[in-house]
Amino acid sequence: MARRRKSLDEQIHSLDGQIDKQQSKLDMLLQQKKELISKKQEEEIGELFRFMKDNNMSAQDIYNLVEQNKETEQ
Repeated sequence: MARRRKSLDEQIHSLDGQIDKQQSKLDMLLQQKKELISKKQEEEIGELFRFMKDNNMSAQDIYNLVEQNKETEQ
């Protein structure tokens, strides 16, 4: 016996379910990405702070170095 074909409404409902499932997965992946980006930023800030401390530098010293670098590139 042949299978009954899904009605258009059933097909739409099925697709909505699949979309919801994939959206949940996408939301979870985006949250994981956000957390990893935040963790990376924290690590980079820590690394910069350690560099500054090891070299007895202030934030102003870093700004000055960046400005000097900009001037030499021009």
